[in-house]
Amino acid sequence: MLNLVIKPLWLITEFFLQDSIGHQDWGTYAALSSLALSLAVFTDLGINQYTIKSLASDTDRFPLWFPSLLGFKLLLMLVYPLMLLLLGTLIGYSWQHIQWLMLIAISLSAIHLVQFLRSTFQAFQHFKLDAFASVLDKILLILLALALLHFGLLSMPVFLTLVLLSSLLSLFVFIVILYRKYPAKGIRLDTTFTRRILKLSFPFALITIVYALHDKIDKVMLEEMAGAHETGLYAAASRWVDALMMYTWIIMGLYYARFAKNIRNIAACAQLLQNGKLLGALPMIPACIVLTFLGKDITASLLQNSTDAELDIIQTQLIWLGLSTLINSTFVIYSTYLTATGHERIVTRMVALSILLKVGINYLFIPQFGGLAAAIASLISFAFLSALYVWITANKTQIPIPWKTGLHLLILLIIPFLFAYFGVPYLGAMVSVLLALLIYILGAWYFSYLTPMGIKRLLQ
Repeated sequence: MLNLVIKPLWLITEFFLQDSIGHQDWGTYAALSSLALSLAVFTDLGINQYTIKSLASDTDRFPLWFPSLLGFKLLLMLVYPLMLLLLGTLIGYSWQHIQWLMLIAISLSAIHLVQFLRSTFQAFQHFKLDAFASVLDKILLILLALALLHFGLLSMPVFLTLVLLSSLLSLFVFIVILYRKYPAKGIRLDTTFTRRILKLSFPFALITIVYALHDKIDKVMLEEMAGAHETGLYAAASRWVDALMMYTWIIMGLYYARFAKNIRNIAACAQLLQNGKLLGALPMIPACIVLTFLGKDITASLLQNSTDAELDIIQTQLIWLGLSTLINSTFVIYSTYLTATGHERIVTRMVALSILLKVGINYLFIPQFGGLAAAIASLISFAFLSALYVWITANKTQIPIPWKTGLHLLILLIIPFLFAYFGVPYLGAMVSVLLALLIYILGAWYFSYLTPMGIKRLLQ
């Protein structure tokens, strides 16, 4: 429940912060953060999942294992900022941007160490403590940032300092809780133990890296090729779709475990695939309709210092990014099924191919079209990747593809969208969108997706 309150609050706060700091500096921050997040897997390498899986079944091993796990985690936290320092230097960042990158890297290291501590809380079934740990840094950051914003004292260096301060304070709180609550003392670096973890987690670490690069590389390239201001506008548009994808990743996490549990039950996996596709797509269709026709007005209320031309650019990018998010949310269930059933290597190769396609399009068209090229590249790469997911599922597994469901979803998208598009000049955006959403609900009811039985079937 805490996340349901804090995440939307942070989304709105980010818009206010960008509006105050400016698109130029925020664009640089977005690019640097994307670079740091692309390599953030090196702060973990599967330790969190290993901790939950291993300790949940036998908590008595905690005093023996935790010092070694913590020692390895701290080693990764030292290596990670050095990796980013080297990479930032090779890219040619200025000294100021290197400083910002280091602040981001240290903050992310602290946050990922909190996530490691959360894995311990989860292993001991202390889920309320885990939930609090997941949002404390954001609560602190929101309070501190809004206070300084109110007094007009906020700048990018100040904001990055607040990010670092809130992450370190959160880390300190949960280290104290951990050492008072659980019987673990000391730090130890066990090379044998470390090699075993690396061997077990490597396939998952690799797929995490390629997924992160696929999602984040556009902002890094955009800042280098089109400038920080253009990246800031793109960051404002992508913030909406990133928020929508939080829902999708929560759903996919649940389905990953269910696919793994039913790995030998073809019928069960087929039903899970269809339900996951519907749960991924059904909320995204109305969200895309709203953002397409009302997105500019909503964004304008949050970015009041932006010009009308800047808001038009953000809105155009948002339309393309919204469509790419709809495609990704609809078809990522295939990737979830494939990775949960032992096809990690082929999924990694497919995502790598999609990265090459995305980078190629960005390289060719960003100099001329800026953020619009990055948004369209995102749509094309996700469409390409989704087609590969379906093809591999159809040819390498025994799971039938739910083509009929896909046709229903296409109808549920096109008819309300066209109604809103042609209705805006006559009825206005708000009325057109409301009627389009009503048509969508009636259509989903007709296809039995929003009937009581249909909802019950989806949630099985």
